[in-house]
Amino acid sequence: MQRRPKFSFVARATVIAIGVLGTPGHADPVQVAKLQQPGVAGGDRVGYSVSIQGNLAAVGATNIDDDNNTGAVHLFVRENDEPWMYYKTLEVDPGGDLGCSVHLNGDLLIVGACSDDEVAGDAGAAYIFQRDAGGADNWGQVAKLTAPDGASGDNFGWAVAISGVRAYVGADMDADFGTASGAVYVYEFFDPSWDYLAKMTAPDASFFGSFGFSLGVTDDMLAVGARYAGGSLAGKVYLYSLPTLSIVKQIDSPAQTGDLGEFGHSAAIDGSVLAVGAYVQDGIFNDEGVAYIFERDAGGTDSWGLVKTLHAEAEGEHHQFGWFGKSVDVDGDTVIVGGMLDDANSTGDGPGTVHVFARDEGGTDNWGRSWILTSDDGSAGDFLGSSAAIDGIQVIGGAWRHALPEFEAGAAYVFELETPVEPCEADLTGSSDPNDPEYGVPNGVTDGDDFFYFLDQFAAGNLDVADLTGSGDPNDPEYGVPDGTLDGDDFFFYLDLFVGCA
Repeated sequence: MQRRPKFSFVARATVIAIGVLGTPGHADPVQVAKLQQPGVAGGDRVGYSVSIQGNLAAVGATNIDDDNNTGAVHLFVRENDEPWMYYKTLEVDPGGDLGCSVHLNGDLLIVGACSDDEVAGDAGAAYIFQRDAGGADNWGQVAKLTAPDGASGDNFGWAVAISGVRAYVGADMDADFGTASGAVYVYEFFDPSWDYLAKMTAPDASFFGSFGFSLGVTDDMLAVGARYAGGSLAGKVYLYSLPTLSIVKQIDSPAQTGDLGEFGHSAAIDGSVLAVGAYVQDGIFNDEGVAYIFERDAGGTDSWGLVKTLHAEAEGEHHQFGWFGKSVDVDGDTVIVGGMLDDANSTGDGPGTVHVFARDEGGTDNWGRSWILTSDDGSAGDFLGSSAAIDGIQVIGGAWRHALPEFEAGAAYVFELETPVEPCEADLTGSSDPNDPEYGVPNGVTDGDDFFYFLDQFAAGNLDVADLTGSGDPNDPEYGVPDGTLDGDDFFFYLDLFVGCA
């Protein structure tokens, strides 16, 4: 005999309402933390960049020293189901806007310091920290990366990514092919050091292309955003195969307009899904912003075709000046998009939002919106969504202009996306009318119809429906295992299921 799956029911005692848009069949998201380091002060700009992985969050704060823009990265941890807690601050000397970008991957953290001046004034640098370097969970510095041909104002470190033994650093102001043509530098770990491997530039590099402004990496692919590339300055994204670094695809802005929409301002890739933001692309109103989803085999094998255009607005709404697409991230079948001036209503200068889209929301492969996330203490101009990242059901959004306790103190917010509500085994029917097509068909709701349906099937001797257990004792191996007879044990077993779900 096959044992029935054990049913469990979990209820939350407290939910902080943050979602202004929810979807039936989903529990509401929960804001689980507001992250600020001890002694946070005005001008710190906490949340300028964010990354999250499991029980660890890295939050960039580019201005902890008002005089020198030293910057820092604050680490926060969560053990089991305990609250998120401040863990430690990573600093370097002199810093140079340390924290302008961050990316966690495994036991490695790469951090941009885009105005570091070791090579030249504001040439930039990037730092690699490792979890156990210098002691268990110490997150010690193991490398400082600089461009071998760095020049003043290159902005090296504006975008960073790390995967396995490779690190990638964007320098969007590099001028090899004209001012701000841009470049990406690649480093590889050859024990015991991280060594320079290659410099990448766009195959059609040109003045002001800003190649390397955004980066996204997955196991076999690197995505590079160039927010002003292309004849119309609308932006491009370039895809490179890993580990060969060979160009696979150039993706032009689907809008192909001359309005400087900045397609490629943000980019993220995971597996076969690529998300790209164009945060100042005009919709009906100025600078609404747009994000796009591409999939590897859409339109043919490895074609990376467009499958969905995302907007901040729900039907009938327009979020002008919302800067939707300022940030994007992908994890599996979920895409998040930050709208840093969005107010989840109709006008700009809001506190900012993070929108969550799921592949099958609203239909198979529909990529519909599941939620819009907002902070519980947000105010106009916080810039929530200026940075954002997702790992599983955890979303982190940076709000570097958040004004508590003081202006531009900044903060990062962690939200937990509840998984779809599990079906209840007590859900047996959508109708109590035997003539209704929904009779005997579960409908996702447990109510009186289900209870009386069970009673009818029990009275009729229907073993397929009403034979649920061979014992009324939860400690008995036969508990939850049909035994071919109907008796009081089956009735009370169902009653327990029903009470747990209703």
